[in-house]
Amino acid sequence: ERGHFGSTVAGVPDYNFHVTGSYFAASKAFTINSDAGDLSLNSDVATLALSGATGVTINADSVAGVTIDSRLGPASIDVVGTSNFSTIGGALTLSGADGVVIDADAVGGVTIDSRLGPASIDVVGDSNFTTVGQLFLSGSTQVDIASTEGPLWLSGSTGVTIDADGVAG
Repeated sequence: ERGHFGSTVAGVPDYNFHVTGSYFAASKAFTINSDAGDLSLNSDVATLALSGATGVTINADSVAGVTIDSRLGPASIDVVGTSNFSTIGGALTLSGADGVVIDADAVGGVTIDSRLGPASIDVVGDSNFTTVGQLFLSGSTQVDIASTEGPLWLSGSTGVTIDADGVAG
């Protein structure tokens, strides 16, 4: 069975609401709900666009959560303004088959902050950490710098100072 604009369907199992025109509009609030089973929104031949004048909210009230899956192409989430991705239970993972890029084009820079546990950056291959300005490396109990398969080089354009007794100078 097919529904038409303005039609009401109650108690009809497996009902398909089908819009054959290019535009569907409702003059009042419009709710699509499934009391039993999945609810699917699909576009067979073009883009499925969700938009809202004051925002779009996606909620999942189950342990299954929300899945965004782009099986055949890239996915992009672009926002204007301060944003966050967070979890209140479990780890948050960023993973990329060809790497992960973190880029900040503002004076705020990039902050990696682990307030309650250790932080680890593990890399295979030549790597660098470069700053324009002073670089601080600090540990409250100890700082270990090691080279496991080659010499350890320290260089400075105006010399190198190693303060072994805790007295600067």
